[in-house]
Amino acid sequence: MSPWVAAERAESQRHEARHTTRLAKLLSELSERPVSSIPSACHGWAETVAAYRLLDNPSVGCEAILSGHQQATVERSQLQEVAWLVQDTSFLNYGTLQPKGGMGTVKERSREE
Repeated sequence: MSPWVAAERAESQRHEARHTTRLAKLLSELSERPVSSIPSACHGWAETVAAYRLLDNPSVGCEAILSGHQQATVERSQLQEVAWLVQDTSFLNYGTLQPKGGMGTVKERSREE
């Protein structure tokens, strides 16, 4: 497990060790393939199902998942003399209407007008 995953999970899901372990595994898998979907990032069907079960678990909410990240962010920022908190409202559009050789387009060309 990478050091950043260990730091991020330290505070999250402290009350349930199984959830903490699964969350750390999911974070590691997603960090290896950051633009992939969960099924693509997970290494097989069993891990994909486990990831979705974790995220669908009523006792594992967004606040519980993000609590480790929030605590790690506070700790990292306290070590700095100055911390910039930048709000980025930009977005990237990787879609194109011009397909590349051997590849399709991510946008649909046909629409009702």
